[in-house]
Amino acid sequence: MKAKFSFFCIIVATILFTSCSKDKDSTSVNSDPNSYIPLTLGNMWVYKTPDMSLTESIKQIITGTITKNGKTYYLLVNSKQDSVFLRKDDKGNIVKLTNGAETIIVPVNPVVGHGWISGDMVDTLVVVKNDAVVYAYTNLLEILTYDKSSNTLLSRDLYKKGVGLIRNITYSLTDSTTTTLNSYELK
Repeated sequence: MKAKFSFFCIIVATILFTSCSKDKDSTSVNSDPNSYIPLTLGNMWVYKTPDMSLTESIKQIITGTITKNGKTYYLLVNSKQDSVFLRKDDKGNIVKLTNGAETIIVPVNPVVGHGWISGDMVDTLVVVKNDAVVYAYTNLLEILTYDKSSNTLLSRDLYKKGVGLIRNITYSLTDSTTTTLNSYELK
């Protein structure tokens, strides 16, 4: 179960950490350059993940949209052909669609210490300001995800407004895996 969750976190991180640039398409659905996950067709993020002695590069691209249950989702596909459906909900939260249910990934107005329950996980927000250690990005949003039953830390995600996911650390019982944004391009 934890292996599947770790793999999912890496996929989401990979998708969110590809290249980004400013939105040029004013007709795109839910596009917002001030979002922690800019949702515009063609946005791309490239992440580096150490894989044993090698460094693996994972590219994530928003390749299209799909309508499910009357709602339009962006299709985020990574270089391993895994996909995630994302959209901005009516409140402005970034949500993903999994097994027919929506889960908040990033709330619209993050508040330090705010938490929410996502299935078997509990997410808690911490705002990191002027953190020059994280690849020269400042004013980052950090989301910690815990297992609800054991209160075990599962992942730490750092987001930069207007860029996306900067870094994901996924924890297991014996080690951790870090995925870091290498480059991005926003349309």
